[in-house]
Amino acid sequence: MTEPAVMTHERPGVGGVSVVIPTTGRDTLAAAVDSALSQTHEVLEVLVCFDLAAVPDGVTFTDRRVRSLCVGPGAGGNGARMAGIEAARGEIIALLDDDDVWELEKLELQMQA
Repeated sequence: MTEPAVMTHERPGVGGVSVVIPTTGRDTLAAAVDSALSQTHEVLEVLVCFDLAAVPDGVTFTDRRVRSLCVGPGAGGNGARMAGIEAARGEIIALLDDDDVWELEKLELQMQA
């Protein structure tokens, strides 16, 4: 019996968790970003990946851990997600949709598991 394939990706490795949020600029984005930044487990960075055609005017983030990336236009969710994964500095990548929010201990519990 053969072993299952495992994908690995060498990262420059600064440690920590990078949260990638692909977005079309929905009004729920701020709540998603806040839920990532409020985790009980430390978050290295949050990468908000906008489709160039969807970046709303005046969207800014005050937390230095948040980085905005532009992809596309028309890259779609998978293109935005992959751009965020490629740009991430953390050893662990956590994916969050722009219309979801995490419970405060979500990352902590996952890291323990």
